[in-house]
Amino acid sequence: MKSYTVKTKDMRNKTIAEEATKRKLMVVNNIRKLRELRGLTREAVAYEMDISPSGYSKIERGEVEISLHRLFVLERVLQFDLMQLLQNDIADVISPLKNSNFEEKAPFQDTYKERYIQLLREVINS
Repeated sequence: MKSYTVKTKDMRNKTIAEEATKRKLMVVNNIRKLRELRGLTREAVAYEMDISPSGYSKIERGEVEISLHRLFVLERVLQFDLMQLLQNDIADVISPLKNSNFEEKAPFQDTYKERYIQLLREVINS
């Protein structure tokens, strides 16, 4: 006879929270590894993001929540695809970057509106 375990609402919420924490740690670790791959200092990335170096360090350590806007800025600074960062581990993100040309100064003249709308559509449709 099969035995079934009934999960309470608290158990399900704890599991969801644990999974969210794991994914957040994966993302912030990937951000740090991408910065290191690009040969950039925390200070340089913080400068390009227009935040303090200590504020950026808190992002890499996972001590603060990363806004969608800041993720878009990081996408421009570190020149990676945001959707890859959110869906995969760093190994999948790094391989195409190793052969790409990286400019020390990231292009910030673009607006984030189109990218924001595209990502919102992807999230809504998933």
